[in-house]
Amino acid sequence: MDIFMDRTELLNRAGYASKHFGKSDYNFAKQAVENLASAQIFVKIVHQKSNQLLIQARFNLLNYVYNGQTKQYEFSIPQAAMKMFAGKFYGYVNMEQRKKLPKQSQGARWLSNYAVGHQKGLNRFTDDYLLDFSDYE
Repeated sequence: MDIFMDRTELLNRAGYASKHFGKSDYNFAKQAVENLASAQIFVKIVHQKSNQLLIQARFNLLNYVYNGQTKQYEFSIPQAAMKMFAGKFYGYVNMEQRKKLPKQSQGARWLSNYAVGHQKGLNRFTDDYLLDFSDYE
């Protein structure tokens, strides 16, 4: 499934409310799309009951092509990402609960996302690291 969107629509959908965007706005949008498309996800999915390795992969969550003539972006989701979503191999973030965390608590918000995305008992962070990360004294 591909999604087509021109530069102005992209900025409007991202929350920028202007009818007259300039070159710097479009450069910002281009850089944001490039950053998003360059982000990669590393996945290792093991079946809970059989402990069989189902997926081990590294892939982008988003592909895009920009047409300079039409000033339009074409976004697509790679097949590997579609397979992950189709099989529901991802953590669930309860956004209602997450929104209750204070906006100043970015560490708690990050930890909330981390917790649902990792197998119970397996993580790379020690208590000391988390205390240091959250500036807890």
